[in-house]
Amino acid sequence: MQCLLRWWGILVPLLLLLTSACTRKERIQLETTALKVTAPPNTLRIADNFYADQTEVTNRAYREYLSWLARVYGKTSARYRQARPDTSVLAEEVYLGEPYRGSYFSHPAYDHHPIVGLTGAQARAYSIWRTDRVAEQILLEAGWIRSAGTLDSNRVFTRERYLRGGYDWIIRHQALALPSYAIPTVAEWEQLAGRDSGWRYGTDSLSRYNRKIQRWRGCLYHLGEGIYSRGTKGNPGLEWMPSRVDLLSKNVYGLHGVIGNVAELVAGGAVVKGGSWRQALAVVDIPRNDAFVKPTFWIGFRNVCRWEWVQPRVAPSD
Repeated sequence: MQCLLRWWGILVPLLLLLTSACTRKERIQLETTALKVTAPPNTLRIADNFYADQTEVTNRAYREYLSWLARVYGKTSARYRQARPDTSVLAEEVYLGEPYRGSYFSHPAYDHHPIVGLTGAQARAYSIWRTDRVAEQILLEAGWIRSAGTLDSNRVFTRERYLRGGYDWIIRHQALALPSYAIPTVAEWEQLAGRDSGWRYGTDSLSRYNRKIQRWRGCLYHLGEGIYSRGTKGNPGLEWMPSRVDLLSKNVYGLHGVIGNVAELVAGGAVVKGGSWRQALAVVDIPRNDAFVKPTFWIGFRNVCRWEWVQPRVAPSD
């Protein structure tokens, strides 16, 4: 019983975060089958079976990931240590000039700011973990699996284990569609940014929401010019740090902060897209690529998502 309580103590907060707003029903074409599905959590639809996060992945979301790894594998495990962001980039990049200096990743004041200091491999590992947790919740609610009821790292749910089959927590072995999260390719990122919208930056600056953002912030994009803030780094008109992700302008698909705030990782790891709070609008647009050299305070990421057919094996493969 104590083990089950510990398990639910981990699972419930994660599910509230990862499956919130998972209520919209939409029709998609998955291979040759028309399906009515629920929009993957925290995403907006870009094309038929293509969704993108409404915001960049936040400190809070990434801390939930680390908390899960710590409970399942332990804080001394390689998995946990390899997943930790490089917080030294905060000190070398910027002086925050606030009471929470040095605590950008850990302090609740920055819960809704973008996670930074990650490599492409770390962002991909988070995407796989997120895929697992959302799939687990969908299968639990459908009654196709039962809770493993343990924190044993050899038994916790992963989609890979579900596909292999042979675990006693699998109840049904039929094919079903599950969402799969990933880092976008360059082409996918440019599509979600509004490449084909007719707007240079994929944003309708005259929309009611964006006009409100401009009045409140004094600018449309969180870039290195005219940024509204309380004033830092000796300049009262500039905010020398990433912004809260849900207080940014929306592009034509309703996605926040695609241009500016933090540049975003794309698959392959060689470049980042979208520009950041350190750059001027004149050098930022959708086709532009900036080189990714190492984790920094101005690079984050967002996930994209597609539904995929999943068919578990009846017998284990080993």
